[in-house]
Amino acid sequence: QNPDILENTWKIIFERNISIIPENAFRNFKNLESIQGDGVVTVENNAFRSLQHLETVTLLNVTTIGEGAFYECYLLRKIDLPRATTIGKEAFRSCENLKGVDLLSAETIGRGAFLRCSQLNKINLPSAKTIGEVAFRDCTVLKEIDIHSAKSIERETFFNCHELKGVDLSSAKSIEIFAFYRCYRLEKIILPSATSIGFCAFGDCTDLSRIELQSVETIGVSAFENCANLVEVIAPKTTKIKK
Repeated sequence: QNPDILENTWKIIFERNISIIPENAFRNFKNLESIQGDGVVTVENNAFRSLQHLETVTLLNVTTIGEGAFYECYLLRKIDLPRATTIGKEAFRSCENLKGVDLLSAETIGRGAFLRCSQLNKINLPSAKTIGEVAFRDCTVLKEIDIHSAKSIERETFFNCHELKGVDLSSAKSIEIFAFYRCYRLEKIILPSATSIGFCAFGDCTDLSRIELQSVETIGVSAFENCANLVEVIAPKTTKIKK
């Protein structure tokens, strides 16, 4: 690769006949700031990993974002991916300046996809059915999220999301261990479909005052540990504490 090209390229606009960005393709373009391409449908693993000057990504027809595709793109602040259906493992991990994300078509969010996105405050995932473990862990300022189609909330998905106040869990069948641990601002939870709550799932949710568990069958030990303001739990009489 020509070092002058690597050093001086700050914007890339892909022609419409380019549909796939190969694995590791642009990892050495250290000064790249902007990416745009209406023909791109697939971004493969680590394609733009660790590009520390990348700020905006506009890929209007992309459907698949591979593992680690934008991992550690610290300055990335805006992504426009309206047709993306799959977000791979750690795809946007440690994108510390990413603030708002609309992934209206995304059905699958991989493990740690937005782990440690410390400025992320809002995300829309209305179509997401599968969300991997630690997907939003340590997103400490996340306040709003739409995941009403999610079938389960995996292990540590929202661990340390301190500012998260409310979340629609109307489709969730299970809440796994530590799923909402240390979500201090979470005030109310309604789980019409969930049948199981894991160990410490809502531990240290200090503002949580009310929870409705309309279909729950088992609740893990310490599921509501240190929820000092919890005054009302509505659950079926047949609910069991799982040791």
